[in-house]
Amino acid sequence: MIIRTARLLRRSILSVLVLSMVCFLPLAVSLAGEGGPLKKGHPKLESALSELQERYLSQGKGQSQEFARRRDLRIDNHDNVLVFILPQAGKTRDSIDVQALRGYGVEIVKSGEAVLKAKVPIMMLDVIAERVKGISFIKLPDRPLPLYVSQGVNLTGASSYQFSGYTGQGAKVAIIDLGFSGVTAAINAGELPASAILIDCTGTECVGTDFASDLEVHGTACAEIVYDMAPGAELFLIKVDDEIDLVHAKDFCIANGINIITHSVGWFNTNFYDGTCYFDNAVCSADHAYRNGILWVNAAGNEGLSHYEALFTDLDGDLFHNVTDTSNFIALNAFEGDIIVAAMTWDAWPATDQDYDLYLYDVTGTPVAASLSWQWGGGPPSEGLAYRATYFGPYYLAVYKYHTAGNYRFKIFSYYHDLDPHVASSSIGSPADARGALAVAAIDWRNWQTGPQEDFSSQGPTTDGRLKPDVSAPDWVSSFTYAVYGGFPGTSAASPHVAGAAALILSNAPDLTVAQLWDAVTSMAIDMGSPGPDPVYGYGRLNLYTIYVSPLSINFGEVLVEAVSDQVVTVYNIGADSLEIGAIGAPMAPFQVLADDCSGRSLPLGGSCTFGVRFSPSAYGDFSTSLEVPSNDPYRNPVTVVLNGVGRHEIALTSPSFGAGFAPCSLDPLPTFWWNAVGSQFFSSYELQFSADPGFSTVPVKLWAAGNVAQKSVTPGLWRKVSLIPGREGGPVYWRVVGARSDGTQAESDVRWFLIESPQSVGDATISPTSKSLLPTLSWQNNCNVKFKVRFGSDPAFSRRRTLYYTASDPNGWFGAELSQDQWLSIRNLVADEEWSTIYWYVESWDTANRYSSSSLMDFVLTE
Repeated sequence: MIIRTARLLRRSILSVLVLSMVCFLPLAVSLAGEGGPLKKGHPKLESALSELQERYLSQGKGQSQEFARRRDLRIDNHDNVLVFILPQAGKTRDSIDVQALRGYGVEIVKSGEAVLKAKVPIMMLDVIAERVKGISFIKLPDRPLPLYVSQGVNLTGASSYQFSGYTGQGAKVAIIDLGFSGVTAAINAGELPASAILIDCTGTECVGTDFASDLEVHGTACAEIVYDMAPGAELFLIKVDDEIDLVHAKDFCIANGINIITHSVGWFNTNFYDGTCYFDNAVCSADHAYRNGILWVNAAGNEGLSHYEALFTDLDGDLFHNVTDTSNFIALNAFEGDIIVAAMTWDAWPATDQDYDLYLYDVTGTPVAASLSWQWGGGPPSEGLAYRATYFGPYYLAVYKYHTAGNYRFKIFSYYHDLDPHVASSSIGSPADARGALAVAAIDWRNWQTGPQEDFSSQGPTTDGRLKPDVSAPDWVSSFTYAVYGGFPGTSAASPHVAGAAALILSNAPDLTVAQLWDAVTSMAIDMGSPGPDPVYGYGRLNLYTIYVSPLSINFGEVLVEAVSDQVVTVYNIGADSLEIGAIGAPMAPFQVLADDCSGRSLPLGGSCTFGVRFSPSAYGDFSTSLEVPSNDPYRNPVTVVLNGVGRHEIALTSPSFGAGFAPCSLDPLPTFWWNAVGSQFFSSYELQFSADPGFSTVPVKLWAAGNVAQKSVTPGLWRKVSLIPGREGGPVYWRVVGARSDGTQAESDVRWFLIESPQSVGDATISPTSKSLLPTLSWQNNCNVKFKVRFGSDPAFSRRRTLYYTASDPNGWFGAELSQDQWLSIRNLVADEEWSTIYWYVESWDTANRYSSSSLMDFVLTE
């Protein structure tokens, strides 16, 4: 039983249960045949809220409160439920009619930039969703679960910093977590300082507290590790309960000069794990903290064995995802009484009408739980379920395609149980996926030198392909708080080690920017796994060196041939009584070292020196080399600084600007392409190249220009060819200029692009009058179209039909044509010329590039 409890701890230490996704269902869930599952409730309400309201209205207050208790829905004594109210995607909270909300008895608790946290009367949920302007979706709050002297102090080199007198003094570190139970006992035992500042942000504002009634110990255990690593740092223990609390906690940290935040918590189903900020999610908070000079350190997650990801594939036409050629199921094993929790999202953020559902089946193949939220109302692409297991053995997850126009990539996270099959790659949670969060993986301290990474430790990359995690740190370390479990496992334990290490670095080099502090942590890591940064260990295992060099990589960008660009490199002694610097190695041309104040220097503890690096290209092209900084650092000698630069192309494009939009009918005036020849070298001719590929693997259109000109206009015929380069649906066209010299060599300009707009159907199409006694006139806005077919039908299927053909000379003008007597009679005969019959019609059109579009189906009633 102890082994099982430790296993549960390992999985729960960084698990995020987005309770707004949870929906318990009865033991049987009905399917509606080919039409899919039966769905209830308002499309702007999360399914759990719809079910709560239904029970409240049909079964009374008692049953609804029991339902809420089992699902952790927060209901007050006045029958109000705590919710998040979301505006339309891309809009702020100000777009929601707050006065109307208050008129329905809603109490606004607090808010972020885009989300209102509010108490809403249960009986008015659907009415508010339907009638209050600006609301796109009402959901339960995104609410997470948390995923002696630590052995990590010696393993990471922190002990040498402490011995040298650098203990984190001057640094302020916040531990933002879900609870700090036992904090008084930890202080009395000497595991935490009595000076620790305790803050509760779960109310309407962040206030001081003593955490006397807290039940969750996770934050206390994390704070222990920070204190072990950096006993001189000022600690802030800050409690949150949902994402809006996290926004306020972050704001508190900014206002109070916090340098470092460690957050051993993850949040799921708030984006597609691509580091994107939506609706005040945790990524928004991490990125905002970073922009305000705070190093946000985040546990990478413990979902390496409990994550599944795939492109939805239906091989047998049953609308369920095929996990294999013959199976629709993802298996997990549970003990009787276990809570099975799973969350699913797909790549259609932030709001979608593409609807998938998530099912849980028992061993007999009976669906026992499901998440059936509507996505048709523009809600987030998110489903989640929870179920208490009734037996020991296997259960099965399945993904159902309720209504989508295509197949989307989706991800499933199981919070307490491994999945079979599972996908370790790209199992990073959020906000570890944020660009402003330093994500930390876990290595068992007993395997610190050799690895491997913990099998459950989440791996990268992010879904948009960025490196994560950033660094690895120890877990399974001794813990006063978790002594009953034999130690503190998981990336939750790894993250505060990194936060403490960052505090030690700051105590020695307090002027480091947040970017330099990030670079110090990652650059000093000892490489593990595949050479260089990798999606398993990041830059390697945490280690605190004596020498710190910033920056480790200089990209000079583009520099004009024969011009110069200078950068400065700084060398710090951040961990030894004396750091001896050798002679700085000379890089290869066109790079050189100048103003060298470091070679041969002996730096005292906390001291620094600088040297300059110059890039002066004598020719065009890409240049790359490195230089070495030797020292007596026993772990890192020499330090390599990578240098890159580009000799600027002699041709600079000036028009059209990036992203300019054109329609194929933009013939008056036709676009003119301009460029400048920079430098003294003469070009005998130029070639303008246009392609759908930014790499110009194919160049379907080329235009020649003499060397004594720097512009080119296109003819109508050539412009139509350019317009068709991205295909008949439009898209970007990339262009560049290639200059040819008399010696046969060439130079290429940079690449720019412009947008060929997609074909548009006619606008504001009308037919009037529609009486039998008068001849009607057709009219519409051409919208770049010149050829038209007007289709008339007796019914929506056009069982009987009539087609009229027209052309227009002005693609951007208004079209108008009166029908002849014969045309009007033939159209009326589609419905036997019967008064009050409905006639259906639409307009097909072709633009100047012969691209097709069609209006929507319209209708009119034939009158006398």
